[in-house]
Amino acid sequence: THTHTHTTHLPFFVSIMSYRDLELKVFSGNANIQLAERIAKILGVELGKAKVGKFSNGETSVEVQESIRECDVFIVQRTCNPAVNDSLMELLVMTDAMC
Repeated sequence: THTHTHTTHLPFFVSIMSYRDLELKVFSGNANIQLAERIAKILGVELGKAKVGKFSNGETSVEVQESIRECDVFIVQRTCNPAVNDSLMELLVMTDAMC
């Protein structure tokens, strides 16, 4: 017979924080700021400061307004309807800006 034991797994972020002293940063695109705020609150961090918008020619612009050096950065962005293209471009430009 096999004995099944139930173990409680901590969420990914909590288990990382328990073995490493990380500085986490959570940023949000414009698609779901409320979700990003909730995630940041659960993690006990403030939502990262970044300006995500459009240039006058309609291209996506991202300005990271705080240092992310030596930080683990997470970007929260929905990539489904509506405005799939705009949301995906924001995510890609934000990812590029964080590198």
